[in-house]
Amino acid sequence: MKRQEKMIFNFLALFVALPIITGCTVKSREQMKQEKMNVSSSTEENAGTVTQKQVNFLKKHESETTNYIKSNDPEVVRVKYDWDSVKVGDSGAFTESGFDIHLKVYGANDKELNGYSFFIVPKPNVENPISIDSISGSNFP
Repeated sequence: MKRQEKMIFNFLALFVALPIITGCTVKSREQMKQEKMNVSSSTEENAGTVTQKQVNFLKKHESETTNYIKSNDPEVVRVKYDWDSVKVGDSGAFTESGFDIHLKVYGANDKELNGYSFFIVPKPNVENPISIDSISGSNFP
């Protein structure tokens, strides 16, 4: 009989301990999930801030970029930038990171000219641009 009582007591102890352990585990999972959500939202916010800083930098240097394009093709009269298209990338293997921007280039009589692309490398880096290190273009006639 004593053995049966001992088994029942162990069973009851396990029955009481299991929900307590499970409750603590669920609570910590919820806390971890909340912490993870807080980290990801701050990372997205930081990425948005960095992107806006990059776009502001490029807008500040818009005339310099436009002059570069016009100096390489005298046919160009007007340049229109798509600021929502700003992307960070590189121009090839073993090159520094820089900015790609979609743009439209227009000649006389507002005729759209095709085949223009350019790449801007900022100093000191793309996360904290202060000045333009280089501008390179391709497909200029």
